[in-house]
Amino acid sequence: MKRWQRICMNLFLPPFVATALLLTVILSEACSQGGADLRNVWKTALLVLIFAYFFAIAPSLICTFWMERSYARGLSAASGKALLASGLCGAFSGILISCWFSQGIRPTKETLQLFLVVTAWGTVTGLIVGILVGLAERRALKRR
Repeated sequence: MKRWQRICMNLFLPPFVATALLLTVILSEACSQGGADLRNVWKTALLVLIFAYFFAIAPSLICTFWMERSYARGLSAASGKALLASGLCGAFSGILISCWFSQGIRPTKETLQLFLVVTAWGTVTGLIVGILVGLAERRALKRR
């Protein structure tokens, strides 16, 4: 796998994966309440994706830099350690984003819940991105 491909995946996949996870929850909730209007779902998806890129671009840049440094030091993108590092990057991103959202708000039960949910969401997103990058790396190695 070429370096620029790995950088693009680590930089641009996290907001997309996080949006897909959120839309899964939104669609399941809408279906449980009798169905969803597809026009509203697509509008919601587009808005969520725009906001996801807005909020996640800085953490994605930091994590992409960190992951590339790890790869330069010999870490294979297809390894379990890379998957763990990607999950930790996701948790770090979730913490940064939840701190952004709760800025200026006194610590309450709601802000703690927001912190936990967004951190977990970031961790799962990081793990999924790590799996996708690892699969792409394995596929590239098989082609050689």
